[in-house]
Amino acid sequence: REYYAVHKEEYRWPERVCFAEIFTLADSAAKEAYWKVKYGEDFYDVAQEYTNRSGYKEKKGDWGYQPDTLNNLSIKASTMAVDSVSEPFEFQSGWSIIKTIAKDTPHVKSFEDATPEVASGYQEVATKKREQEWVETLKNKYPVTINKEALKDAFKRKRVEDQ
Repeated sequence: REYYAVHKEEYRWPERVCFAEIFTLADSAAKEAYWKVKYGEDFYDVAQEYTNRSGYKEKKGDWGYQPDTLNNLSIKASTMAVDSVSEPFEFQSGWSIIKTIAKDTPHVKSFEDATPEVASGYQEVATKKREQEWVETLKNKYPVTINKEALKDAFKRKRVEDQ
């Protein structure tokens, strides 16, 4: 926590958008899903019924908060008004309908959100500090002494051999 308190400005959320998606492989299914949502059915219920994206049927199409530059879905969602629903559009060999749920401005992450990054940063600093301390103890235990005469002789022989 002390390391986080000093470095918390380094741990920031980017501009993010929270959105959900209905993804279908056929445009006819996308149009049908869009009309259901447009005429009052719950977006999440329709997403659970129609979504073909692996892992998102169970989550009712919810992508949660994503950086607004993650992919074309997040870029589109970030340009839409909150609670608005897009018309079907082509995306990744299928058709997507997205609903922008919320937008989030850049801000400092809480300690809980930043914990994995903070732990990694702290470990890196602590490792460097221990390495420096170890090198200093080695320098004190084994001081460097330069034998200038031996060096002169070493280079003298080299010069003689080169001739």
